[in-house]
Amino acid sequence: MTTYFKMIGQINSRADYDKILRKALDKPGQEPFHYFDAYPFDKKEAPLVLVGDVAKSLIGDLKKAAPKAAYAMGVCTVKDNEIVFERETGKLQPRLVSAALKLSGIKSVVKFNGEEDEAETENEQEDAPSVEPPKPNGPAAKTVPVENKAPQQNVPKPPVTAPSGQVSPLAKDFQEKLKKLRPAFDDALKKAKAQTKGTWADDLDSNFAQMVQEAKAGQFDKALATLARLARMVKSEEAARAEVKHQSMKEDEVYAQATSDRMDKHYAKDEVKQIRKGSKDKGFGLTEDGNVSYALPVKPAEWKSKVVGGLDQVMGLLKEEQVDIFELGNLTGDISDMINRVAAHADESDGQFPERAKAIYAMQELLSAYQEEFGKISATLSSNKSPAELADACSELRKQIQTLLGNARKAMPDKKAIEDFTMLASKRAQEREAALRKRGVSMKELEKEVDKLRVQLKEFGPEPEDERQELERELDEKIETLTIGTDLLRRDISDHSSGTTEKQEMEQFQKGERQPDNVMLISRRIDLAKSLIEKRQFDQARQAISDLASELINKGFAEEDAKEQEAYQALQFLESELMIAAQAKAGSPSKAARLAKRVKNQAEKFAPLLA
Repeated sequence: MTTYFKMIGQINSRADYDKILRKALDKPGQEPFHYFDAYPFDKKEAPLVLVGDVAKSLIGDLKKAAPKAAYAMGVCTVKDNEIVFERETGKLQPRLVSAALKLSGIKSVVKFNGEEDEAETENEQEDAPSVEPPKPNGPAAKTVPVENKAPQQNVPKPPVTAPSGQVSPLAKDFQEKLKKLRPAFDDALKKAKAQTKGTWADDLDSNFAQMVQEAKAGQFDKALATLARLARMVKSEEAARAEVKHQSMKEDEVYAQATSDRMDKHYAKDEVKQIRKGSKDKGFGLTEDGNVSYALPVKPAEWKSKVVGGLDQVMGLLKEEQVDIFELGNLTGDISDMINRVAAHADESDGQFPERAKAIYAMQELLSAYQEEFGKISATLSSNKSPAELADACSELRKQIQTLLGNARKAMPDKKAIEDFTMLASKRAQEREAALRKRGVSMKELEKEVDKLRVQLKEFGPEPEDERQELERELDEKIETLTIGTDLLRRDISDHSSGTTEKQEMEQFQKGERQPDNVMLISRRIDLAKSLIEKRQFDQARQAISDLASELINKGFAEEDAKEQEAYQALQFLESELMIAAQAKAGSPSKAARLAKRVKNQAEKFAPLLA
């Protein structure tokens, strides 16, 4: 499993969330997923889907942020431009999940196992042939074919609809408003066609053509709506781009239902004004109804000041003996917001800036590597337990589980119960063999990683010294983990082959132990984690607990029994504490500074592309 979402700050910003989700669903394979039917992104509620290994603490934070949201979890499989969701717990709404992925820019085919009714209905709708006229290529706002782009065509006089033979009030209103808009439209179209790049002219043309067709058909309510959209589009290229984005999003039925009301229906005038100002301060505009935000362009001077200059400050902070985490976090957030804003602008510009788009996406990858390192450094604020305290926590956890699952006060098993337990011995043996084989594969993979690091270190020169030291430390830790893991695996294989494990399970069962196989498994793996903690190998200890949790779930553990669920939650809590300790230990200000420098070098090269 891969961890993509680590902290709630990655989710609160819609742009950050979309980027991480796209990355998570770009790689073929199977990962767990978590789903909330409504989450407050930038004060706007929308469905939330998380993919990958997610810490329990983050799920808790999200439930606090969206206490009324329906929650579900399961696994999703990515293969051949197809994403398949399979729910395990909770309530899943396929159409909302599909809408969430579309809003994040994911174009893969989405399917759902076990959600037949709603999923089949959705697929039938997607596969049904369209009975509407074909739409032109380009942004979704272009909703009618453009047979003649010239806006100079005369709008025909509307048909007489009133019994008296007079023009209808809607038709008259349309004619008057069109007459007022026409000069501004012609000026905007002339300006748009003078540009060698961009789609502003096409957007104006296609919407004008749509308006004409609606007027010819006598649909003046629709023609007036299109006319109002044109009135906003003629103001600037940015305004036109916003309308195109808004129109494409409105075509999604689920999104349209969720955002049918205007902002001013829920907020007072002063509040609306403040919301729009706050959005603009962050570099985003809002469409007229306030339901869709769009990225405003970034000027070269603004880029140099906030990104290039900000990265200079970041590198300065990382060189200090005591790193100011809060100041570093504020700078990192501002830089990330600016880079994501430029990326959003590139996404919304319909291929107008291909070089800029390619360069900004590459920079986002570099920024992601830096942010990961920053996350490790910031984990020191949350890491408040020493290795000794974590080791004690392991011992306490083992006692707790033995108390929860070991029911010694229960009456001793009778002859029939012992016979039944004996009959299941072969099944337990098969499960142990499968688990031992899986652990053997993990040790082989770890051995390959050790060999790869040895070769890398051999080819690595003496400089820079800090990077070499990081490689040496990583190699030493992996060798120690390999040694401990291999020794424990050999012991478990020997006990299994000799029948010692089976004998111990029977002894425990005869004493009244409810689940001797699980109790023994948990006890041994916690001992392994404790040994690794004592050697300050927190990440390896976390992996041991994570593997144990997965193995227990595969055996049907904690499906219904309340005591098993309590034990499983205790394991997850220990895993989250070990994750924080591992991040705090791995955090390297010097490595973060190197990564920040790479981002800065690319940011300096990127500035001319904004001109």
